[in-house]
Order: sequence, then C-alpha cells, then structure tokens
Amino acid sequence: MIASSASLSTLPTELLLLLIPHLSRSSLAALLATSHHFRHHLTKSLYTPLSSIFPVAASHACHTSNLLTLQILFLDYGVPINASIIPSTGQTALHLCAEYGSIELVKWLLEHNANPNQESQHGQPLMKAKTREVVEMLVEKGAGVEARNGRGETALDLATREGRGEVVEALVRRGAGINGGCRDPQNREDENYTPLHAAAEGGYLDIARSLLNAGASPHNRLSTAHWDPLCCACAEGHTEVVSLLIQWGADVNGPGEASRASEAGRANELNEADETDGADGTADGERDGTQWINENANPLMLCMEQGAFKENLVRALIEAGADVERFIALPRVTERQRGFVKRVEEEVRRSRLKGAKKEEEEVLREVIVDTMDLPVFRGERNTQRKEMKMTGIVWLPMEAVLF
Repeated sequence: MIASSASLSTLPTELLLLLIPHLSRSSLAALLATSHHFRHHLTKSLYTPLSSIFPVAASHACHTSNLLTLQILFLDYGVPINASIIPSTGQTALHLCAEYGSIELVKWLLEHNANPNQESQHGQPLMKAKTREVVEMLVEKGAGVEARNGRGETALDLATREGRGEVVEALVRRGAGINGGCRDPQNREDENYTPLHAAAEGGYLDIARSLLNAGASPHNRLSTAHWDPLCCACAEGHTEVVSLLIQWGADVNGPGEASRASEAGRANELNEADETDGADGTADGERDGTQWINENANPLMLCMEQGAFKENLVRALIEAGADVERFIALPRVTERQRGFVKRVEEEVRRSRLKGAKKEEEEVLREVIVDTMDLPVFRGERNTQRKEMKMTGIVWLPMEAVLF
C-alpha cells in the first residue's frame, strides 16, 4: 500500500478522482489513511458546486452508473443533491442520469429529494429521459409532462423527434398533450408543429401509430407552410407512414377549399414572377414558387420535389383518391411531372379494372356453385336429360339456369 500511495501521489487530481468508482468503501478508507495527497483532494471543502473537481467526478459517476461515487459526493461530503454538475448548462445529476437511462441512480436521487422539475438550458430531467421506467419514476415524483423548455418544446415533442418510442408511449399514458404544437425546428417562424408532424418527418412508423391510436389528428397544419403530417412524410419519402396516415383519413389533396380557391388567382402572378430576377440574383419567381408550395402544400407535388420522383408514394396517393387533374392544373408543374403522374394514374386505373374484373368473376363463380346445388340439378325434381346451355364458365342444365 505504501508503494501504491507513492505512485498515486504523482497522478493528476482528475485521474485520482476517476479511481473512486473502482474502489469499495473499505479500500477507499484504507487509501485515505495511507495517502495524504489523495486525502487532501477528497476533503469536504473541495467537493462543492463551485469546485472544478466536483463536476468531473459527478459526471463520470452518472455516465458509468456508479452509485457509490454519488453516495460519497452527496452524503459523505455534503454536496447539495440539486447542485449543477455541468455549470455551462445548469444540468444536475438527475438530468444526466435520466438522459443516460440509469434507473438505479435516478431512483436513489429522487429518494434523496432531487428536484424532478429542476430547470436547465436543456429543460427539465423528463425531457431527456431515455427509458419508460425513468419517465414513470419522474412523473410519480411530480415531474410536469406539459412543461416546456426555452424553445417551447415539451418532453413529448423531444422524445418523438428523437425516436424514443417507449418514452412516447409512457408520456402519452401519463396524459401528455398529443395535439399541442411547438415551433417547427426547420422554420422558427412556423408554429403548430405537433408530435405527429415530427413522427411523420422522421419516419417513425410505430410512434406515429401510437399517437394516432391515442387521438392525434392527422389534419393539424403548420401555421405558415400549411403542411400536415402527410406532407411531412411525403417530402421525406416515408412510404409506410404515408400509407398509415392515409388509412387514418389524411387529406391527399392538400389544404382545404379556401386555399384551393386561391390557386387560379395565384397562377398568373407566379407565371409573371418567373421572368423577374431579384436584386440578390435569386429569381423572384423561384421564391414565390417555394412560398406557393408551402401555402398550398400538395402531397403529390411534395413527392416530386428536388428531382426525386417517388413513384410508390404517388401511387399510394392516387389510389387513395388524389385529384390528378387538379394537380396537373397547378402552376409550376413541369411537363415531366405531369407525364409521370398521368402514367402512374393510368397504371392505377388498369389495376383497378383488373381487380374489378376478378371480383366479378369471383361473384359469378359463387353464383354458379350455388346454382349447381339446386334440387333440379341434382336430379331430385327432374330425372330427364335436359338440354345443356353454355354459360361461359361451365355447362348447366337449362332448367337450372331458369330456376
């Protein structure tokens, strides 16, 4: 132990602190008794929220889920349980343990009066929770599921955007608002960005299904761009989410009648703007075109933005009743886009005709099977040979056909 103490005395303070998680209480006590250098850096005066050493040890303990280190810091050395361990953001041990999903440490901190509503630059601990169990423990201790951070985001907004499915389910069960909106992270001027928008944009199928089952509306639109969740899914090319939203009644033709009525009037303005360049070298028509796409948010158009023609999405929209003629009449639609949509529409039409014909054949086949089971056909009412008549599928006795 003497040799070990001599070796330890040459180590930097930060490295000495990193040894704590690997020592039992008895080993730590023995080391403190033999190493004056080590004991000097573990005195109570150093373990204060203002110390440069405390954040190193506490952060490491949270990251490695080491309860012993936290017990030494908060119990043996009296550091306040809600002390900030990351001064730049104001995060406490509870913030970090919730983010790392350290269930044992979160439970211990809450039992020792850690504040579940402690604010930081990243919001409250619930906003970074990584597991269902952590959510349940925080809410049980009074964490607010509707609390918002400085950007107006709730825990549900953040969990949905980051794809934390089990956290989303736990928050919804705990009463988190599913139709409340925050600001669009891509456009800070646009509000009413709901969790379902985030799930659709991220392609999180299971999360989108959970939100819809819980009552999320597929018809909520952004305040400026007028995009609904279907528009977000179309723009990002998430086929399964598009199909799910269509099943739940999403509008495959974009905004309502009020916006549609303005299309004709906007067309002439946009066509004239095409010929005018802005002072910054950007075509005014291009800017107006982008604005028009945002305001009128046509899902078919969004499936063909930036040169990417998403045929599977276009097909799904047309099969669900998208108005192709209305789309073709829109300003800014290129001949290539028109031709592409018309081709897909024709393929859908042929597929429907083929399906209808097959359905008719199935119905006729069932009728024939039922007819063949009639008494006259079985010979129970008429044993004489009857003239046969071709029905197109099988031969039947005349009386069976007329019966």
